[in-house]
Amino acid sequence: MKYTPGPWKISGHKGLFVEPLGVQSCHNEWGSNGNSIIGQSEIYTKRTIKEAQANARLMAAAPDLLEALEQIADDKGSADFTINEIKQIAQNAIAKAKGVK
Repeated sequence: MKYTPGPWKISGHKGLFVEPLGVQSCHNEWGSNGNSIIGQSEIYTKRTIKEAQANARLMAAAPDLLEALEQIADDKGSADFTINEIKQIAQNAIAKAKGVK
């Protein structure tokens, strides 16, 4: 099964929706037009808005995290990476997931 190609972005009124980058959609506090949503981080449970936003950032970073792991795990190219390059690939993906980059 294929997934929607990245990069993905955070969108919506409170930053709780995840969509492909470059897609315009209509959001309000309660939802979206539904044409492009990949995921939505719920706040209707015991989660705080900050936790829900962190969850949305992690969802949006999924393609980057997968790409970083594939790059590192690739048998054909991984031997060419230095340990510092591998760390940098991983750190960039982690930073996006945490909302730092």
